[in-house]
Amino acid sequence: MVNQAGGTISAVTHVMYVPIVLSAQVWGTFGGIVGGLVASGLMAITPVNADTQQMQTLTSVTLRAIAFVSVGTLVGFSVVRSRAQHREMQGLLIQSVTALTNALSINHEQTARHSLRVAEISTLLGQRLRLDENRLFALRMGSLLHDIGKLAVPLEVLDKPNRLTPDEFRTIQGHVLAGPSVLRAFDYSRIGTVQDIVRHHHERLDGSGYPDGLRGGEISLLVRIVAVADVYDALTTDRAYRRQMKHADAMGVLHQEALAGRLDHRLVEMLDRLPQEILAPGEGGTEVATEAV
Repeated sequence: MVNQAGGTISAVTHVMYVPIVLSAQVWGTFGGIVGGLVASGLMAITPVNADTQQMQTLTSVTLRAIAFVSVGTLVGFSVVRSRAQHREMQGLLIQSVTALTNALSINHEQTARHSLRVAEISTLLGQRLRLDENRLFALRMGSLLHDIGKLAVPLEVLDKPNRLTPDEFRTIQGHVLAGPSVLRAFDYSRIGTVQDIVRHHHERLDGSGYPDGLRGGEISLLVRIVAVADVYDALTTDRAYRRQMKHADAMGVLHQEALAGRLDHRLVEMLDRLPQEILAPGEGGTEVATEAV
């Protein structure tokens, strides 16, 4: 193509492929075409020889424009297709995990329905924070699976209507350690963030949480989001030993927890600004029940 265009001494022609490919990577097919056209325009005003200031012929400019736009279009199309396939795979994974969560309802109905609600609330917060696609995916996966470790907790302890004994409380707390064990069959490099949520969703910013007593910046944003959603849904749904709280009362508790330095204040404020009908459907008789420890 370069030979047919009359050749060139300048390396600018070849360097132009870099911004074209980058544009296609960022904005897809449209970005690739625009990048190709912009590169073509720049090449049209670039001398073929800096010493003689000899300009390119119309044929040269046209051929290079075709090459630039073609490359941009092909790369952009490939990027768009790859992203679509990636989203499809993520969607199938989410559906599979959701199905697994629903399957828990056979013996752990409260845990299953609670997990679905926490995933809904966490995703809403993640969208308000404008998290990118990959982080939103990890957030939804982690929130769906955050209580998967409760499979290891005996039902008589999980559904006990009376106050838990210290040993029983420790048994339920153990679900945050059992959860990551369930996920060990997966590639940790791909689900590391999910495991972080499963293990640490009961950590608190002041270090009073469990199992590792993490503090402040040691707790990731995604874990903080799930922690807030988890507490909110626990308070606004029935438990074995108490009735649910109304939205306003639950938000009062969350604000107190934030002021005490245990929950992320910004996330609590953001949760409070979400439409109440989304957060607490059917208040006074919600369709979701939970055991939250």
